Amino acid sequence: MMIAFLLVTSVPTSVWLLPHNAKLKQELATKTSRITELEIELVPFKSFAVAEFGKADTKTLAKVVELLTNHATQLKTVTDRLLQAEASVAKTESALNKLQRRVPPESRVALVALLSTLPKARIEVLCRSFTAEAEDFAKDLRRMFEESKFEVTLKMEHYVQPIYGQWIEVHSLTNAPACALVIQQAFNNWGYPLPGREVGELATNSVRILINDRASQN
Repeated sequence: MMIAFLLVTSVPTSVWLLPHNAKLKQELATKTSRITELEIELVPFKSFAVAEFGKADTKTLAKVVELLTNHATQLKTVTDRLLQAEASVAKTESALNKLQRRVPPESRVALVALLSTLPKARIEVLCRSFTAEAEDFAKDLRRMFEESKFEVTLKMEHYVQPIYGQWIEVHSLTNAPACALVIQQAFNNWGYPLPGREVGELATNSVRILINDRASQN
């Protein structure tokens, strides 16, 4: 097997997207909080309007209507900005997923909980790429399996000839460890196709996940 060494001189685009995405999420949380505050502020005005409606003169009612209208306008403005922030976060998340394979945060907790209930197998994550993107993904997978209480090892085998995509290997496709199908389905749901293949040298209770260069469709 040929092994070569490569000095990485460029910074992956995902490094710049991560802090930007974190800032957007913080702004989203702030705007959501502001909407809640405005809705709370409207309560006394609504109560006042109902209580005073029967005895208020035209001038008082006009003032109440003006106050309610101003608050409704503020609420709509904040809501519109919130929707814009949500769209921006979703767009950034989509761009990040195209640049960096990862375990999506929104599905990580549920997947770890599911894997934790399954019989434990020995898992090997094998990274066969020079790229930081592939290495980061492999390390993220190792952390996820560790969180699920699996015995997991991470190996790096850098090939000179590029290999694309990702694979899952087991001793037998018809009698694979229970976690293998769950892992395969999870990858497919994330948009990272994970075809399986038999490798007779593997133990029956072992699963090997190969992480290669990111394929163009990923």
